Amino acid sequence: MIAVDTNIIVRLMINDNAKQVSKARSLVVENNIAITSGVLIETVWVLGRTYALDRPAIARSLAALLALPNIAAPWPGSVQSLLDCFLAGMDFADVVHLLDAKALGCNKLASFDEKLRKQAAKRTIDIDVVAP
Repeated sequence: MIAVDTNIIVRLMINDNAKQVSKARSLVVENNIAITSGVLIETVWVLGRTYALDRPAIARSLAALLALPNIAAPWPGSVQSLLDCFLAGMDFADVVHLLDAKALGCNKLASFDEKLRKQAAKRTIDIDVVAP
């Protein structure tokens, strides 16, 4: 299995550099690929800030990528929850933090972020966000 950096994922999604896109496609087609939480967070940031993609476009791209049988995400079975929360307006990084905490066996995430606490209470990720 090979972990990939953000630039590999972005090349596949944006298709803006023929030589790099070809290499990225070959890498993904020929190998089992791991995508870390940090790379997913950075990918969403780059797609939104640098390429001005909206949430639905980013979610569609991620859904297609993470549905590939040779792609491993940090929390199998939770990708739809991730995308649902993101599309509902939650910060992508915050959702990833919740999923990572849950994957580590936590039942709570402490945060000073009141908006996160309110949004998380409405979502399907089974972890409470509490004030410290």
